[in-house]
Amino acid sequence: MMMICEICLLMIIGVLGIYAAVTDIRRGVIQNKCLLWAVILGVGVNIVYYTRFAAGFLPVYGRNLLIISILSVSLYGLHFWAAGDSKLLIVVTFLFPARFYDTGYQMAVPGIYNVVLIFLLAYFYVLADSVVQYIRGREFHHSVRLNGTYVKMFLRQYLISFLYLHGLSLLLQRGLGEIYNRNQVLFTFLNLFAAVLIQSKEVFKKRMVLMAVICINIMLFITSEKTGFQPWMLRSYGILFLVLLLRYFVSGYNYREIPTREAARGMVLSYGTVAKFMPSRVKGLPRQTSEDMRYRITEEETQAIKRWESSKYGEETIVIVRKIPFAVFIICGTFVFLGIRVLVAW
Repeated sequence: MMMICEICLLMIIGVLGIYAAVTDIRRGVIQNKCLLWAVILGVGVNIVYYTRFAAGFLPVYGRNLLIISILSVSLYGLHFWAAGDSKLLIVVTFLFPARFYDTGYQMAVPGIYNVVLIFLLAYFYVLADSVVQYIRGREFHHSVRLNGTYVKMFLRQYLISFLYLHGLSLLLQRGLGEIYNRNQVLFTFLNLFAAVLIQSKEVFKKRMVLMAVICINIMLFITSEKTGFQPWMLRSYGILFLVLLLRYFVSGYNYREIPTREAARGMVLSYGTVAKFMPSRVKGLPRQTSEDMRYRITEEETQAIKRWESSKYGEETIVIVRKIPFAVFIICGTFVFLGIRVLVAW
């Protein structure tokens, strides 16, 4: 009966995943009604599962649901993905049988491995797609070209991220002790996201703030019992360098040129396209963007863009930011994680 409950929960995840992936690819949305139905179907199964067969797994289930939910909402708040992606991950975590979380390594939130797999799959997809576009000779859209100036800027950004990442890691290690050491994957993942976020906020690059961060790093280094670099530190900094390096290449191919008449609500415009709207007198055109989910165009803006095409400064094509279909990677990552756990258990 326990296995029947688990199979039912995984079947709900599978059906939900297929439906959400199709709507995400076709229309760029994940419908609330399919998420609601999945929760309704899963509630009954979960009650039977955790009251009769898996009561011992309730603590790890609760921790994972809480932490992954907070992380998921935070990723939406930081504009890494859309609200639908955030809700889908929460629902999948709600449905995932907690028995498969047991890693045997005393990790507080083993479900973070699933989140890591999701982003790895998405990152490899974007990277592979960028390589294909490069081979096909597609246009490289980027506001900065690779030259000596950019290399200096890249190294400066890496140094800034390094300072913040190192200081944050030492503070967490000192404050959380063994909890931090046992959950390296979780905190490395969170630290990398923090480093990427820091790069996007100018306040973290101001001289006075940087001087304060340097002083904190020096104080932590002097007062630390272990003054050398630990293996987890070198791994984190290596991953950070690779992520920042590949970001330049990947971001240049993360665009798609479409006919202006095909503009649709929910699309995100490139910087270059929004810049072309500036001299136009057409009312309702988008006037700013940061190329993230905050700046998805509304229906009114969509109609204004279509009117702009036939105006004095209008053009037949616009460039949009390509949306990553995270629903696909959330479901694929979840079942890859499940497969790994089953193989390890054997």
